[in-house]
Amino acid sequence: MLKQDKILNQLESLAGQIFSMKATELEYAFNIFQKINSDKSFLTQIKEKNSNYQIPQFDYILNFSQKVDSNLSSYKIISTDGSQIYPDRHQGIGCFLINIGTVELTYSKDSSSVYLDSDPSIHFSPDILEQEMVNCMRSQKELEVGYERILGSEQKDILFLIDGSIISWHLESQNSKHVEYLEKFLATLEQFYKNNSLFAGYISLPQNKEIINILRRADESKKIEYLVDADIVNFFLKPFYITQFFVSNSPICKVYPEHLKPYFAYFNVGSEIVRIELPQFIVNDEAKLNFCISAILDQTIKGYGYPVALAEAHEQAVVKNFERDFFYQTLHKIAFNKNQKILNSQKSLKKKLAAI
Repeated sequence: MLKQDKILNQLESLAGQIFSMKATELEYAFNIFQKINSDKSFLTQIKEKNSNYQIPQFDYILNFSQKVDSNLSSYKIISTDGSQIYPDRHQGIGCFLINIGTVELTYSKDSSSVYLDSDPSIHFSPDILEQEMVNCMRSQKELEVGYERILGSEQKDILFLIDGSIISWHLESQNSKHVEYLEKFLATLEQFYKNNSLFAGYISLPQNKEIINILRRADESKKIEYLVDADIVNFFLKPFYITQFFVSNSPICKVYPEHLKPYFAYFNVGSEIVRIELPQFIVNDEAKLNFCISAILDQTIKGYGYPVALAEAHEQAVVKNFERDFFYQTLHKIAFNKNQKILNSQKSLKKKLAAI
């Protein structure tokens, strides 16, 4: 149980430190940002000096932006989301569940339609898998289901909108077991490409620091620690405007084939600044690019600040606490009927029985 009076006192004492440090950094970062955009030779020096450093590649001055219009009358958007019941060692068995929620929203001048679905699948491993491995399986299944839904549709103007990044950040420093999932992930993206199917990643409240790295390399004092890209973009990005697309230079992106290289931009959708990620084959095609960003904007407007398709996919996917209890109760019941015994840890039993 939290002692609220202690929390209040500690937060009050830290407030000055928490907020003043960010305010100081913002002023400092703004001065560097202004220098970069007002001096083209300085910008050129930064690019040349840091060609091998992990700063994103870009074509224009940093404060370049353009307005996006939401003028689509007919299109389809597909989104999937996943949730899971992780294998629980306290339940004594390596059984787990992945639930994939799917949403298809079709808009047209004459009529619109909605398709909603959820598909649970149960998995077993003799060794109780770590959560990161289950996350990899869930993410891969989300992608595969999205691709299957696109293949099954006759409509041409379709976007598969992913909740999160198309960059496999979580696999950047993982061991060889996770490399298998990266290969599967890229193989599925390759299928999208070969089928000329469009996909995009949507990140709400992004915490990335790739543009921050440009400012850091412009000033070696490294006084910027607490800011994120969205803080910098907020200097200039007006509602319904999008930045230029940057090429991510993260090490994990080096394994992506050229046509799937991840590009990113920051987009002020009116309610917040979000990060949009697209592969190279879409960014280099003006018609495809305009369709994707227009569809994303239309979705956020329809969803009052957050894409309708992503919100509904989450609702289809989420596993509630009582459903988790049902899963384990059913598992134990089947084990009993099969004359098998599942050994619970004393910790899990103690949580079910309150005792003083």
